[in-house]
Amino acid sequence: MARIFLSHSSRDKEFVRRLATDLAEMGHTPWLDEQEIRAGDSIVAKVGQGVDASDYVVIVLSTHSVQSGWFAREWEAKLWQEISQGRTMVIPVLIEDCAIPTLLLPKRYADFRKSYMKGVVELMNAISPVIPGSPTDLKQLAATEPPFEITALLSKVQSRSTPLAQCLSDGMALALKLHDSELESFCRQELNGWDKKGVQPLSEVPAYRIVQMYVCPNEINMQSWCWDNIQSIFAFMRQHPEEFFPHKSSIRKSVPQLETQEIADSNKAMIHFQSTLGRISGSANTPNADTPVWVYGRADACRDVLEAIRQRFTQLLLDRLPRIGASSADT
Repeated sequence: MARIFLSHSSRDKEFVRRLATDLAEMGHTPWLDEQEIRAGDSIVAKVGQGVDASDYVVIVLSTHSVQSGWFAREWEAKLWQEISQGRTMVIPVLIEDCAIPTLLLPKRYADFRKSYMKGVVELMNAISPVIPGSPTDLKQLAATEPPFEITALLSKVQSRSTPLAQCLSDGMALALKLHDSELESFCRQELNGWDKKGVQPLSEVPAYRIVQMYVCPNEINMQSWCWDNIQSIFAFMRQHPEEFFPHKSSIRKSVPQLETQEIADSNKAMIHFQSTLGRISGSANTPNADTPVWVYGRADACRDVLEAIRQRFTQLLLDRLPRIGASSADT
């Protein structure tokens, strides 16, 4: 795996610490100044040694870092080395909108601005799992095949270029290949959905499929409510719990069903359906179980559930990448 120097501003330390931890868990060796430079050390010498010894310099671009003259000195030497050797050694990562240094403009960056997970996937795709000149043999190269497949699937999941249902199907095939029962169970369940008889008490449905709803004994005449938008109606519901009872409800449709369902604009529409006290409580023994009630929820709740499933899938795949110190028996 790779030795990675993290070039950054001290003001972005929280992000860099998280990234260093994740890179280490994936099997790489991050170089972080606060871990490598001790009291009395020459900062210039230590940083120079760290850059020289690294396989990659990851440049964390932010409004703070691009304004620092010291920051540029850390990676410019590695960029010239990259040009002379003809292989990628400098990888920019963008954590917020900022002015990109001129020398880095031709480079594609890993984009962390909207999604940390997506940024990690893009960064991993840029880092070679086998560094030129490192000791490898056929057995070691063969062992890298599952990580290659995982990172390729991660890229598809986060790029949204492929339907999530197809990604889950690919994930199930990979799980069967790796004999990974946890990943297989997740993919199979999300492809089948949770709306099956006898298997869906609320306590058994994963938290990422549970959304906030409001229950009312009477149907609302939406035409008579004079509000600017749907969000103001939900604000009213939150302020009047004696009329609109907060209720945790689960979205149980399969991922293929959720992806083919038309999702309305949450500012113009809402989920609106009739049920009974027994059905929403999940028990036929509830007093007045047959009493009809109306349930209201955000129109984009299904979209939020799909995004939550995507993030859970991403985390499961990240957890299956090699970690430092993992023996062949552990992987």
